[in-house]
Amino acid sequence: MDLTVVEGIRQKILKVGDLNTNCYILSNRNGETAIIDPGDEAARIIEEIERTKNLTLKYVLLTHGHFDHVLAVDDLYIKYPYTSIIIANEDIDLFRNLSLQGAYVGKTLHNPKAEVVAVSEGSTLRFGDETISVIYTPGHTKGSVCFKIADSLYSGDTIFYHTRGRIDLPTSQPSSMKESIDKILRLPDKTSIYPGHGRGTTIKEEKQFVSQSSDYF
Repeated sequence: MDLTVVEGIRQKILKVGDLNTNCYILSNRNGETAIIDPGDEAARIIEEIERTKNLTLKYVLLTHGHFDHVLAVDDLYIKYPYTSIIIANEDIDLFRNLSLQGAYVGKTLHNPKAEVVAVSEGSTLRFGDETISVIYTPGHTKGSVCFKIADSLYSGDTIFYHTRGRIDLPTSQPSSMKESIDKILRLPDKTSIYPGHGRGTTIKEEKQFVSQSSDYF
């Protein structure tokens, strides 16, 4: 587990599930909490929330609807029924049909029952003194989004350290990925990128890498 405090937001990173998904737990000065991509191991995630007193789970933010980013959603919704489950409108069907995703990867998965709130490009969410901005980045899935809070970007499976997300999966949009990466790389150089898997990076680092890579796309 990694623990950092940036601009008053306390961030814990848990690697969860068979694919080591990065699950981010963010808490602000008011005790409001947001969880990004609770991919599995709901008990561990809940334990982390309950360990710190006076936290209120306000948001569960889903960068996209793939099973390895959402499997803990229902358990969190049962434990914290007043939280808002946030996902792009274009990925709601993907999220709702985990049983089909399971068949594709050889797993038995159950369709989630949690209610969700649909967002789109330009949507904003209040998080204490900060604003969470939704950036629409289709490619990995047709409804992939990134969440930007201050100088931190939570990119899901759109961009990683020195690579971009897969575009060969059902509901991927290969033709949209380059545009989405270009949109991300127009953010300020100082922006930190926290991806869905693996190590973090920065906009400056990725701009330099992409400019020197002949086969990125």
